[in-house]
Amino acid sequence: MTMHPPASPHRLRSVVLVLGLLLLTVSIPAVEPPATGERITRTSGEWLFQVTPPGQDSPGGFTWEYWLPSRNQDAGEVHLPLPRGGISPTDPNRENTEAWLTWSQAYLAYFIQADLDFPGGTLEQLAAELNRRLPLAYEKQMPESLRKFLPPKIAIVAEHYLQPSPRFDGLRCENTALGALPLFSALSLRTTFAEDPTTPMKTGDSTTVSREPIGLIFHLGIQVINNNLTPPFTVEYYNLRNLSSQSWKGKAPGASDIAALFEIGWRMQLPMVWATTRYHPETDTMIVRGTNEEISIADAAFFTLTGKDPISNPFADLQHKLDEIKATLPKSENHGEKSKETPQIDVPK
Repeated sequence: MTMHPPASPHRLRSVVLVLGLLLLTVSIPAVEPPATGERITRTSGEWLFQVTPPGQDSPGGFTWEYWLPSRNQDAGEVHLPLPRGGISPTDPNRENTEAWLTWSQAYLAYFIQADLDFPGGTLEQLAAELNRRLPLAYEKQMPESLRKFLPPKIAIVAEHYLQPSPRFDGLRCENTALGALPLFSALSLRTTFAEDPTTPMKTGDSTTVSREPIGLIFHLGIQVINNNLTPPFTVEYYNLRNLSSQSWKGKAPGASDIAALFEIGWRMQLPMVWATTRYHPETDTMIVRGTNEEISIADAAFFTLTGKDPISNPFADLQHKLDEIKATLPKSENHGEKSKETPQIDVPK
């Protein structure tokens, strides 16, 4: 029988240590990495940005909790997967990237705050003003937990060049989010990656030149109404002939004054104005083309000014006048020939 030498005390201690470590590994659960985040409170709302790193039992993710009392919204949550190295057009998981792009629109609209000084104008001019203000605020206000996922540079451009382009009232505000503005209800946002980040981009009336690559483009557009880019329009006529006989302290208002009155009424009550005005001097008539709501506002302004309703069709009584003129003309004698009648004239209905 073969005899084995007794185990040395050093070897026994090593075996016991290895067994102890194995028992600890089995009995103690794996510790997940702690979540990191920031809670930011402003007058317009409260936000929580929280990142949970991937762990042994969790893929990790990003959580955005928000409460917006300025918009009468209760607390809500948005959960997004963590992109590898930040969102990018080359990310193979396109579905996750699209989710981040969609979320970035709400982030820009409701979290980023900036000073705005917009004198009023078209969609292109509004986009140019926002592009002067929001990119810098976006860069400075980005929470630390997001800097590894979102590009540091953005640009804002107009989505559509409509004819006629809608007009927006002027606004001046300090430290305000885009989503808190009344005109935001008429706008839409769409996010894309910059195709060529180093190329200067046209933004309304100006060209933006960025020394650093631009990552995201926010396209500012118009809300689609009933699957149409523009709303349905109607036409209304306002005859100004009797304004000179009204009692005025000074000179009776002219066509430009009436158009300015309509414009003030539209901008005070609507987030966006589509209406256009034309003046026909030969008939002293103001013609307005706009939405039903814009026409109603113009009607109320015209009635307040003159006490009269607008003319739905200024040519409606033209045929009646022609018949009256015909009745005053001497009748021709009938010598067996068919008398010539005053020709009937078709007028617009």
